[in-house]
Amino acid sequence: MKKLLAASGFAIVLLSAGAIALEDGPFTADQARGGRPLYSANCAGCHGARLEGAGEAPPLAGASFMAAWGNRPAAELYNLVKTSMPYGNGNSLDAATYRSIIAYVLAFNGAKPGNSALAGTETAS
Repeated sequence: MKKLLAASGFAIVLLSAGAIALEDGPFTADQARGGRPLYSANCAGCHGARLEGAGEAPPLAGASFMAAWGNRPAAELYNLVKTSMPYGNGNSLDAATYRSIIAYVLAFNGAKPGNSALAGTETAS
């Protein structure tokens, strides 16, 4: 019974954390689709093909990611990634690449695309 209650509580936490990500995101479907190969080329080596994280590279999807980023502005995530990634070589990609990668990460976490492209200044609420 305790295991069932714990599992139920965990599922509720995941659903409530994911609810934020299910709202329309500040990115387009094309941006997210374009971000997938860019993520693969620039991020997957450390963060994993399924955004699961590895070693010291944190996961970019799932419960821990949503706990850290689910209530924060997309612009904050964009700025952090742009200034610090790839690790040790921040700001080495063009702004459009960073925006597309963030759109892909948001979409992977369940955010629905909207009608406006991510510009790096929006907030996701």
